[in-house]
Amino acid sequence: MTESDLKKLILEHVKASSEYVSILKFVLGEFESDKFKNKATVEQIIRRTIDSNNQCLALGYRESLEKENQFLKTLLPNYLSVDELRIAVAPLGLDKSGASMGKAIKYLKTNGMAFLPEDLKKVILE
Repeated sequence: MTESDLKKLILEHVKASSEYVSILKFVLGEFESDKFKNKATVEQIIRRTIDSNNQCLALGYRESLEKENQFLKTLLPNYLSVDELRIAVAPLGLDKSGASMGKAIKYLKTNGMAFLPEDLKKVILE
């Protein structure tokens, strides 16, 4: 998701009087303040917001945070699971090396497969 996609999504939710306008504006604000310092992507900001909500939820259940997380997860791509990644890169015959990580990343991205780097590390390096 790009910054312009996020802005369009905010406008759609404003027009629909959605309850998610404030969380979307929060994500946009975090993205805008972070994009120059850390070169963050919208997806990274969404994931960071979910992680922050999870930390709060660990201290005590709040339905609003759970609902926010469910909504935010719909904005993220569907990532391959560790098992799906294992199957996807199996034909490459990779060993447990950094070079294999690079080959796997290139292969997955070339084929349009969404994955989390930490999941790929579990498949290749562990």
